[in-house]
Amino acid sequence: MQAQTPIWYDGSEVEPASINKVGILGAGLMGGGIAICCVQHGLQVVLKDVKQDWLDAGVMAITGIWMSQVKRGRLPEAKAKGYLAMIKPTLAFEDFTDCDLIVEAVPEIMDLKKQAEQ
Repeated sequence: MQAQTPIWYDGSEVEPASINKVGILGAGLMGGGIAICCVQHGLQVVLKDVKQDWLDAGVMAITGIWMSQVKRGRLPEAKAKGYLAMIKPTLAFEDFTDCDLIVEAVPEIMDLKKQAEQ
């Protein structure tokens, strides 16, 4: 039996897909940080969690980060409010239907991951 030579494909002929909206599963520390990065690079964000109070806490943390930058003079208040408008908090997976990319940012607790995926 003769060994086959592997065929290498470097992807140079493929046009990357554009990403305009990102869905983030998990509104905790990691999900919130990802949301901040995405929004500050011009991407709409759908931020989902399994409980309303966890979702609210995540949005409040994001808001607090941007408002502290406003207080320090590093970010105009209008821009901070514009950033917040780019985040859609949700409890429903249906809001991910028009997302170009979905990022899972749920803590490594298997019961929680299973709950988040339902």
